[in-house]
Amino acid sequence: PSDRNSHPHLSNNGKIALVHNGIIENYDSIKTLLTEKGFTFQSETDTEVLVNLIQYFMDINSEIDFVAVSFLIITSCTIFSLTLY
Repeated sequence: PSDRNSHPHLSNNGKIALVHNGIIENYDSIKTLLTEKGFTFQSETDTEVLVNLIQYFMDINSEIDFVAVSFLIITSCTIFSLTLY
């Protein structure tokens, strides 16, 4: 454990904070895709990847709300291997 990897994690824009308990097994591939889209990361955690994935979807669709996008992402990450286009 380190301070850098401690919860909560913030999205790049600082508007979303997240604490989660679980494992996102494909977070490294999602992190790579988000990095290619300009996101930066301060930790090595799947939680920080998840909070930035939420920001990403909210950025590309301003009409979707936090609860809806969070549910869809968490469900997708849990059940499927999520792919960003």
